Amino acid sequence: MIQVDFNNQTKYRLSQKKITAVFQLAQTVLRKKTKVDVSYVFVGEAIIKKLNNQYRKKNKVTDVLSFSETDQVFCQPGFLGEIIVCPRQAERQSKEYKVSLEKEVIKLSVHGLLHLYGYDHEKEQDAAAMEGIETKILNKFYA
Repeated sequence: MIQVDFNNQTKYRLSQKKITAVFQLAQTVLRKKTKVDVSYVFVGEAIIKKLNNQYRKKNKVTDVLSFSETDQVFCQPGFLGEIIVCPRQAERQSKEYKVSLEKEVIKLSVHGLLHLYGYDHEKEQDAAAMEGIETKILNKFYA
């Protein structure tokens, strides 16, 4: 079970129901049975650029950032972490990849959730594993 706390700081609208559903499916695929809370935030380009620079030393707009509970100063029991999405960047990418904005946001959301569960893509082998799990979740979600 996953509890998602939404905070939309933009004009974009998202389907909270779909984000929660894909997160619950991801938990099933990952065989995670522990109840967790996730903070989910939509922010503008200026904020995500600032966060990307501050925490990743990359002074540019990015699509999604994840901060696990171990990254947080104050951890709460059951708090998995925070996923921050920039809808404007997602919109650009959706046009580039020729998919709907909603599909791109859902993909980024799953990507962020996998980071919270400890997956990364720093090494080629890890990237392939993470992408495989991401694809499996998304294929099941859209089946």
